[in-house]
Amino acid sequence: MGDNDYLYVVTWDDGTVAESWLGEFEIDGRTVLTGADDWEYVVGGRNPYQIDRSRNLMPSTTELNSFISAALWQNTKSVGQNGVNPWGTIAGIDGEADWLQTASHTAGKYTIFRTRVPADNVAATPEPGSLLGLLAIGAVSSGAVMKRQRQA
Repeated sequence: MGDNDYLYVVTWDDGTVAESWLGEFEIDGRTVLTGADDWEYVVGGRNPYQIDRSRNLMPSTTELNSFISAALWQNTKSVGQNGVNPWGTIAGIDGEADWLQTASHTAGKYTIFRTRVPADNVAATPEPGSLLGLLAIGAVSSGAVMKRQRQA
């Protein structure tokens, strides 16, 4: 994994209650938790849920790339670990994972988070490009892994 490779998460809320997110990811045998020391964020565009509540549309790849490439990344703010009120304990997520604060629901924006994934045995994750480009890179990576396994 290269020095500029990240895992990105885009969040938004329903605009009515306290807003934060919590996560645990398993990537090639490595656990990645949400934690204020490891994640950074930038506030993005208009909250898709507030644009059309019936469809809850995703921001476009072009829009996300625009915010990511021009971002002035900020340190995240922890609201507490898994188990804190008002959310309680979320089953299946490590108690060490932090709830990370998102853009205020009064701002009407989505939030983009990113973290670097531990490099040991993790396949390369490129900076986001077009969705088709990401799929093509994934297909090429899968082929390379299969080829290495055949050669071994």
